[in-house]
Amino acid sequence: MTTSTRDDDSNSYLWDRSGEVDPAVADFERAFGPLAYRPAERPLALPAPPVLPPRRWPIITALAAGLVLVTAASLFYWRLQWPAGQAWRMAVATESGARTDTLAVGQSLKLDANSTASVDIARLGTMSVQPGAEVTLRTTGSRRHQLRLDRGAVHIRVWAPPQRIFVATPAGNIIDLGCTFTLAVDDSGTARLTVQTGWVQMENVHGESLVPAGASSVMTADRSPLVPLYDDASPEFQRAVRAFETRVADANVSAELAAIRRDARGRDMLTLLMLAVRERDTVRASLLEHAATLSPPPRTLSGNPAAFDSNAIWEWRGSLPLPPPKAWWRNWADVFPGR
Repeated sequence: MTTSTRDDDSNSYLWDRSGEVDPAVADFERAFGPLAYRPAERPLALPAPPVLPPRRWPIITALAAGLVLVTAASLFYWRLQWPAGQAWRMAVATESGARTDTLAVGQSLKLDANSTASVDIARLGTMSVQPGAEVTLRTTGSRRHQLRLDRGAVHIRVWAPPQRIFVATPAGNIIDLGCTFTLAVDDSGTARLTVQTGWVQMENVHGESLVPAGASSVMTADRSPLVPLYDDASPEFQRAVRAFETRVADANVSAELAAIRRDARGRDMLTLLMLAVRERDTVRASLLEHAATLSPPPRTLSGNPAAFDSNAIWEWRGSLPLPPPKAWWRNWADVFPGR
């Protein structure tokens, strides 16, 4: 009983010093007491985080920027790559429902009047196929994808270097230069193009036409693609230009030419110059003379604008405030779906 009481007293001392001190404990405290931690005399301080010398930050920043560039370049390279002959993914919506499928090389997609399709153009963009269209996938590959549109309409959105997408039509070829555009082929084989962003080239055996964003053009198999016309040009100007271009030989064009001169705006300079480069003699002179009143030629060209030859007209066209045809990367918003 005495031993139990002593143990209780010793434990009490160890806990709160309220009990009797054990001699052994007292000896221990005398021996090691000087080593006890005293916060008031020596506060505990945590070590500060290491600070990099200022000269290292530019290096770290450069390394981080390099990593970002390498990652972006890798993603872009991956985006362009596509095994030759590999099919495209697509989703088709019909009256009876929707299904996912693939469009294989050599396969034609023929939609009825109540069906639509959304096709992934490899990893470069998308193609919306409208009701009644017939489109065939001809080839696929990392450098070029080729389609043929025989009838109906498609809306294509592509963000990639120029000439990755070719669309053949009965009237000629459509070549994307990194852009968004709508293409329709009617029952006569006429191809009608409207460009929303970037540039698109139309070409056939007779010639070519380069169409910028906000403009449209038409192509038939029997003549060069027509010159680009901005969609916001007046209806009178548009009708006059198309009538002027499609006239028969030796036709009297005075009425159309007068309407073109009357209704042309400064924004229509591209149309005027592309018309002029295809004309000769007094008709060319009349178009160039009026063009000079809307936007004078650059200072590098001297002499009477009405007497300019084709090379001078092309130089004049190059001075217009238009984006470079191959600056496809500027249309960065085209990379996002749903446009």
